[in-house]
Amino acid sequence: WTLVISYIQDKRKLLWICPVLLIVIAVAYILSGCNLNSILTILSDQIHFLSIALLLIVVFRLINDKSVSKVFKFFGKNSLIIFGLHDMYLSILTIVYCKLVGTPNNYIGVAFVIVTLIMIWPSVFFLHRWFPKFVGKDQFFKV
Repeated sequence: WTLVISYIQDKRKLLWICPVLLIVIAVAYILSGCNLNSILTILSDQIHFLSIALLLIVVFRLINDKSVSKVFKFFGKNSLIIFGLHDMYLSILTIVYCKLVGTPNNYIGVAFVIVTLIMIWPSVFFLHRWFPKFVGKDQFFKV
């Protein structure tokens, strides 16, 4: 792992690692669907998972945009608030959708997650501004 991580540090090498990892992921995925003996199936699954992990490392190394890191920092700092609120908002969206339209499919589920994250964003700022004790701040009421 140390050799892999030290190799990934160079940004020029990262640009050609992504297509190679995508090809390895595709081949391992195709091999996992074939009727191979158990050892080859386990090996192709391990290569598949390792390639996905390395691809994620490479992608996050390439992302140095400040706006992307701000989003990750926001969700990291407020993860407990988001964890507490997301189920409530997701349930409300699901109930309203089921009453109006019917049973949601996978695409609607993805849309629900995006809308839920958009709805949580102002809620976090509201809690930080008006109820700081609820989110672990020292001041009681800020006007």
